[in-house]
Amino acid sequence: EHYGPAVQMLSPFPPIHMFDGLESARSRIPGHMEEVIVELHRACHVGRIELDFLWFVNNNPLYLYIEASETMAEGSWVNLVPKRLTKPYAGNGIEFDVSKTSGLLFKYIRVVAIPDGGFNRLRIYSRP
Repeated sequence: EHYGPAVQMLSPFPPIHMFDGLESARSRIPGHMEEVIVELHRACHVGRIELDFLWFVNNNPLYLYIEASETMAEGSWVNLVPKRLTKPYAGNGIEFDVSKTSGLLFKYIRVVAIPDGGFNRLRIYSRP
């Protein structure tokens, strides 16, 4: 957290400004990355993940990847979204279909921003 409470990224309401979401302080250290881990209410099958960069026109991450786990144990994380360039989505949203992991239950979602940056909303959709 740097400019506002990170929990705002989970708000069900549309973002109203840049501070209405998650943004970290900038780092100039080579190899730097930042992460946020969200604990879901219950373990579920994840079908889709959305990130909203509406108010992050210049400060969205350059790259990101998303992982999930049923526990927080090291080595238990499953890659849902491989590392990808996200700078072109500045001021917009991006949606990831992660239904390929349909047989797995997840309780935790980890979003890793490289090197840093922010987003307004993280939406995680379960599937039956």
